[in-house]
Amino acid sequence: GNNGGAFLEYYDKKFFIYGDNLNDKFMDGLAKFSDFKGGKFSFFLTGIDNKIDGVVQIKDTIVKDYKILNNVFALLNTIPALVTFSVPHYTSKGLKVHEGYASFTVEDNVININGFHVKAEEIAFNGTGSVNLTNMTHDVEMSLVTEAGTNLSKIPLLGYILVGKEEDTVTTTITMSGKLEDPVIKNTLAKDIVIAPFNIVKRALTFPVHYVEEAQKAIDEAEKR
Repeated sequence: GNNGGAFLEYYDKKFFIYGDNLNDKFMDGLAKFSDFKGGKFSFFLTGIDNKIDGVVQIKDTIVKDYKILNNVFALLNTIPALVTFSVPHYTSKGLKVHEGYASFTVEDNVININGFHVKAEEIAFNGTGSVNLTNMTHDVEMSLVTEAGTNLSKIPLLGYILVGKEEDTVTTTITMSGKLEDPVIKNTLAKDIVIAPFNIVKRALTFPVHYVEEAQKAIDEAEKR
């Protein structure tokens, strides 16, 4: 079924919010800078006082008109050595994302992104950084990974590109800074940013075990109905 559910629990001065299997209407409400088509969205948040730890996950969606992605692909298209990272049909069709997730902490109006991973049809992104909600600015570093295919011999900019161990992947690193509405995007020396798998990132949140089990049971019940 597509009946997602969200749950809130509060005890011992801590709150726990958990949402699973939510649809793209819910995501569009949250993401003011982009447009999602289809897919499922889950989040796990736990907090005490004014500090929140969270993990969000998105699966099988198409992302269109996302200002940051638009600017990233625009930059890639201007650097001949990075053409292997571009996604030619992005502007017309959007980016088909199999899975994306992020682990973050929110405190004093700043979101610290411990790590994010996006696995799309042709390319993957891994990154870390921060977003300042007071003045809507950000500072993010991410590595882009793609299967090189036959383009490898044509790549001159080796300081900006890392070749994967199996020699079938290449990585380049991009920094994003300034206003979220108008990000400044630069190519920088390549490094491989590694992000733990979703289940491990999720487990790092200190949810009371009974709580997630109860919530999962409720979601299963809702799906049977």
